[in-house]
Amino acid sequence: MNKTTAVIGLALAAALFADAKSAKANNGNDQEYVDMPVNFSVVPKLSVGESVSKGRKVNNHMSFNMLAGAASQLEGLELGAIWNHNYENGKGAQISGVTNTLGGNLAGAQVAGINNHVHGNTVGGQVAGIVNANRGEVTGAQVAGIANVNAAKVTGVQFAGIANIAAGKVNGVQVSPIANIAGKVN
Repeated sequence: MNKTTAVIGLALAAALFADAKSAKANNGNDQEYVDMPVNFSVVPKLSVGESVSKGRKVNNHMSFNMLAGAASQLEGLELGAIWNHNYENGKGAQISGVTNTLGGNLAGAQVAGINNHVHGNTVGGQVAGIVNANRGEVTGAQVAGIANVNAAKVTGVQFAGIANIAAGKVNGVQVSPIANIAGKVN
């Protein structure tokens, strides 16, 4: 058995043990979330978290997504080859070869080869090869090869290869060679 197989096996055993321990501590009552110290996923619905969640929401602390992964929340680190998705909030870092998406707020960082998308507010930073998009307010820094697009206020710095767009007020700096558009700049 090589070292990689041994490490993966130990992490899977730790994840399963942690869930069983938290269920016993709760005297069998249903919890809204299953805390996964370590989760491994091939694609959404084919992961350790899905196998132990028993219908509850999965809260990942460390997630490794071979191709793609999805969970309710992130409180830690998520690494994926293609796509990382959380239906709710993310605290920590999402790093993906292609795309990261969050259905709620981000407190931390997103790094992706193509794009990052947050449906809520972002506090932290985003780095994407092509585009960062946010529906809520952004406080922090955004760096994109093509564009940063935000539907609300931006407090911080935006750097883009072509354009920065903020529908709301910008308290900070927008830097791009083609277009910097803001509802209002302070």
